[in-house]
Amino acid sequence: MSDTWPTFPDGPLKDKIKEARRELIAQQNAQIAQNQPVYPQNTQNQGGFKVPRILQHPGRIRTERLSILNTTYRETNLSITPDGRYLFFMSGRGQMPWSNPTHTTYKGRPEHDGDIWFSQRQGKQWQYPRCLDNSVNTYNGEDEPNISPDGQTVYFQSWGRSWEQEGGPYYQARLSGTRWSQPTALGGGIHQFFMESARKNFYQPYATDGATVSADGKIFIVAAGPTMTGKWISTSAARMPTDNGLTYSDCPSAPWATNALPFWPPTANPLLCLQWLRRWGGLDIFKTVINEDGSVGEVINVGAPLNTWLDDYCLVLTASGEDAYFVREGDIYYADTREASPELRPFSATLMIAGTITDGRSQKGTDARIIIKNAKTGQIIAQSQSNTASGEYAIVLPTGETQFVQDVTKEGLLPFSKSFQVQIREGLNRIESNVTLNAPQVAVKNEPEGDQEAKADVGEKQGLKEQ
Repeated sequence: MSDTWPTFPDGPLKDKIKEARRELIAQQNAQIAQNQPVYPQNTQNQGGFKVPRILQHPGRIRTERLSILNTTYRETNLSITPDGRYLFFMSGRGQMPWSNPTHTTYKGRPEHDGDIWFSQRQGKQWQYPRCLDNSVNTYNGEDEPNISPDGQTVYFQSWGRSWEQEGGPYYQARLSGTRWSQPTALGGGIHQFFMESARKNFYQPYATDGATVSADGKIFIVAAGPTMTGKWISTSAARMPTDNGLTYSDCPSAPWATNALPFWPPTANPLLCLQWLRRWGGLDIFKTVINEDGSVGEVINVGAPLNTWLDDYCLVLTASGEDAYFVREGDIYYADTREASPELRPFSATLMIAGTITDGRSQKGTDARIIIKNAKTGQIIAQSQSNTASGEYAIVLPTGETQFVQDVTKEGLLPFSKSFQVQIREGLNRIESNVTLNAPQVAVKNEPEGDQEAKADVGEKQGLKEQ
């Protein structure tokens, strides 16, 4: 198990906790070695259920509590951009004019309504988190953020709005410069799913554990189910196309899980990261892959040190597969997964083109349209818009598109076009393409030779007069 655990002052209490922790780990390891169950007995044979195997990691995984991101309140439901630059999460810390300090409770103590916060990584250091403005956050609580690969669109849950009439409870907002737009409901099948769940569940919509959105923003998956006795939730993942949300389908349920957090890597099938209440009272992180047909793969315990005797949950990974982030006891942790088992990373390669679009006149970032086309057919692969203030953009591409053309256009400026041919390697293939768009040159009208000579003569005479 991990050596990272909550900090206690030196003394008898700390020694007792250490000893109890060692005993629990030794007892659990002994049961595992004898192939005895270490999970709740009433789930052993449910639906042909088998005890998940525990992932063994060949190397050392270093874990670290990220103090700058944490408070004494709960942080949870992480979402990270593929390049690991932006981390979004829900926080119960309050600190905002609209914060309600008694909105809910967490582990028996009052907690503020949830707000969506984010942090930017500069170099290797995460910056102090910032709260999204009141166009997104309200006093009713917002949760389950999902950030797009370019960091410009956030998807989130909000029950406090008039979600039944608006088409909620899931919304999206777009970053325009430094301000977030007014949210719009995802509507369609997503809204239909929750309206139908309310009709089935005594007019109470399904409880949710988490949601995820594909890199292209076209598929949405949510883990939801009716609240059962105690902490147990019957969890299923609903798969719905957000571009035509009139239909949806259910992935197989996992009734033996207490929580589920879907996580969608940039260019792979989505993961369902499950949390299970173990016999020792702590939540463990499990993972399975949701296949194209909606079926799920093998359920695997991700193992130590990501799992401990404490509550561990909300695992997300960057596209490189070398960095992971998760929540332990309401705090955000980092894990260096370079030496982790390859089974922890269900994706092998990600292709991304990113950079900054600059206005050549002002030398500042600007909004422009970016279109990626297949170099041979001219077919559009993907398109996006750079940020109005920073000029930043990022686009995740299918790894099969190794020859493509980038076109950048903005009204009043000269267009830009460049061809790329890339060789895909394992991990994150990030192409840096910074573009400066220049203004058209104004043509100088050529004057007749006689007029030029006359002007020169006048200038000489004026110069003589000034002398």
